[in-house]
Amino acid sequence: MFYFETLLNQGLAGIDRTAMLTTITGIAYAILVIGFLAGLYQAAMRGGDLQALGVTAIKYVVIAVLVANWSTVFREVNSSSSQVAHAIYSSSTAGDVFLSWLDQLKQQFEADGTTSFLNLVSNTNSALITVLLVFVAYVLYVLAIVVFGFFYTLYGCVLYVLGPLVLALLPMPGVGQLAKSFATNIFIWSGWGILYAIFAALITAIQARLPLEEQAARIREINQKLMQRINDAGAVKDVGAYCGFVSFSGEPLEWISRCKPLAPNGLHATVVAPAFVRIHAFRDQQTFALLITLHELVAQVARRRPALYSTILFHGAGGTLPGLPQQSLAREILPEFRMRSGDPMPVPATYLEAARTAVAGTRCLGCRSPHLLVAPGSNGDLSNSEDEHAT
Repeated sequence: MFYFETLLNQGLAGIDRTAMLTTITGIAYAILVIGFLAGLYQAAMRGGDLQALGVTAIKYVVIAVLVANWSTVFREVNSSSSQVAHAIYSSSTAGDVFLSWLDQLKQQFEADGTTSFLNLVSNTNSALITVLLVFVAYVLYVLAIVVFGFFYTLYGCVLYVLGPLVLALLPMPGVGQLAKSFATNIFIWSGWGILYAIFAALITAIQARLPLEEQAARIREINQKLMQRINDAGAVKDVGAYCGFVSFSGEPLEWISRCKPLAPNGLHATVVAPAFVRIHAFRDQQTFALLITLHELVAQVARRRPALYSTILFHGAGGTLPGLPQQSLAREILPEFRMRSGDPMPVPATYLEAARTAVAGTRCLGCRSPHLLVAPGSNGDLSNSEDEHAT
């Protein structure tokens, strides 16, 4: 049973427990009596037209039977359209699309949900937009189902309550068109469930829903995929650059191989991970630029290959070192970055130490050290990173 069908049954049951439908039915009987007497009067005015009298009697008897059994008639009409909807729904082998969507949402949140919301740490427009889109994706379908169920139930209850009253007007000349429009609306409303089932079947047809076992297998496969990046750095007296990588929590990563170029200032080490944060610093004399980005592989349900998502966590340009010139070479000094308004632009606290190390790498003359990366088995100790630089 669909969610909106459950809501409708609850609404109809609540109406049946009150005297509302009984009152409406009594008024409908009164209208039928008045209309039948008007029909008798018209037949008598035509010189006792027996044919007109018989047609009038049949009309009012049929409508009276419908009014007397309105609750059963209404439910049978709705039940017939629901059976068609369930037949379409089940023939697509989709199962319950809503429950399937909830399962997929749970898997996606367990795999990447917290990481998406942690982008707010950077406090940038791109991060806010990313989190907003993720939030919309989480709640949009639920809100659509709830809104659809609300209006389906509300419209159905209104038709159910006013049905006897409007049907009583059907045999009357002049106002019968109103009752015909009402009957048309009942059939249109009953078709909403069929449309819902068709859309659910179409979702399955375009493979928006995969078997849960296949989804789990793909997610396991994607989690085993890794990205490979190369740490590099170099500096001369007036210009320097450094590009390194840390984990999302700011902890150092272990390199898997060291590059031993003949000349300094080049590629230093290779790192492999399913997700990491890139710390990219550049120095032009005593002016610095710093870029911090998040890169991660995210499982795609409808695709075998994962998607690479990149998010800017921090971007500062025109940074200067505080203090006296002799202090500018200190490793713990971090350039000060400012927004266009002149307000300070703080580096995310999680990556403060990594940013300091990257800035120090831009001043590493003849650099041969991976700086942020550590040797395998060093348990994140940067002292084992073979620091072969001079400032």
